Amino acid sequence: MGFISTNRHSRVALVVDTPNITKSIINRHGPRVRPDYASLIRFAKSLGNVTAAVALVNDGVNPAFSNALTTLGFQVRLSHAFDCDDAVVAWAVRLHSNAECIVICSGDHGYCPLVQLLKAIHRKIVLCAVSGSCNRRLRSLSDQYLEVPSYIPGVNRLPARPREMAATETP
Repeated sequence: MGFISTNRHSRVALVVDTPNITKSIINRHGPRVRPDYASLIRFAKSLGNVTAAVALVNDGVNPAFSNALTTLGFQVRLSHAFDCDDAVVAWAVRLHSNAECIVICSGDHGYCPLVQLLKAIHRKIVLCAVSGSCNRRLRSLSDQYLEVPSYIPGVNRLPARPREMAATETP
């Protein structure tokens, strides 16, 4: 699995399962740590022209969180379900025709068929997840893996840049 070359002319779609990555970050790093959504947007922009950045949230989400995501450039969409999995799949399929590269932020094994489908139609797939909670098969199906960047609110003023990892690298 090689890294995707940076091509400023590539069209990129970013789809984030916010409950999944938030829970994964907290489980891995502790209750004060949060995903760094600004770094995710910057990373997607480093891959090319971001045609869409969609953050899926569960119903009843805190309006301040939704507003913060919107301010960063995300389209915030409610899942209207117990979890966001079906909504992530629907949005990735909806956005595929306007992007050569799809960035999926979640490590859920249920996205394996989605990744296989998108790769069958020649889309590059970047998986952003949290090591230790990312499904190994999903990670191996992806063209590139990125550890979800994180920070501690009020402590880390300038979060570190996202770290790219090879599929065989162990954190």
